[in-house]
Amino acid sequence: MEVHQLYLIGPMIFLVALLYSSVGHGGATGYIAVLTLFSIPDVVIASTSLVLNILVSGISLLHFRKAGYFKGRLLWPFLFGSMPMAFLGGYIKLSSHDYELLFGLLILFAAYRLFFGKTVEKPVNFLPESFWIKCSIGAILGFVSGLIGVGGGIFLSPLILLLGWADAKTTASVSAVFIFFNSLTGILGRFTNNNFSFHSLGILWIILAAFLGSLLGARLGAYKFNNLALRRILGVVLFFAGARLFFTLFN
Repeated sequence: MEVHQLYLIGPMIFLVALLYSSVGHGGATGYIAVLTLFSIPDVVIASTSLVLNILVSGISLLHFRKAGYFKGRLLWPFLFGSMPMAFLGGYIKLSSHDYELLFGLLILFAAYRLFFGKTVEKPVNFLPESFWIKCSIGAILGFVSGLIGVGGGIFLSPLILLLGWADAKTTASVSAVFIFFNSLTGILGRFTNNNFSFHSLGILWIILAAFLGSLLGARLGAYKFNNLALRRILGVVLFFAGARLFFTLFN
């Protein structure tokens, strides 16, 4: 990675961490989108995004839990199913083409959810809360998360809101824990299969940018603002990043 690239990557990572942490997410889709723009190897991108996920989701959790929104009863069945599958997904090595295709689909889905997603203040329960339903959902999301190098919150949050199991703030806190542990087990899976790699140059700068962005974003999300406008801005950014990736992939 060139030194001049770091001056561009740092502020972009800061912005992604700020926006994602405000909704309880780790930001992996955003980090991957940013790092993809600089032609960094896939294995480094996935590894870096998982590390940043752990940092940012952990800070988000602290703020949302302090504000009183965390509900462990809702979370644990998801984690029970997701963690072993996140390890398996992290263990598997994808080809560059398959990785980029899967991530392209993921980032466009993330863009759609961020732009069109609505804040639900009064959830309506459309499906009974079953341990095995949650466990099965967690297993699927965990596998995809470990495979691509994300925490899975971008999938879990809309599902919880759609099924009416929690309001937006509680969903954010639950997603933060889900992302934290899935990212951790995904990293363990990558270590086990020698599928984990960093660029030593600039990693501390990137981590610092994510740390500062998440400190601000998590506090704003937990205590201050309705983040619908920010989510839509980020959704537009991710859409263009995903479109660019597909254009490159198929041309």
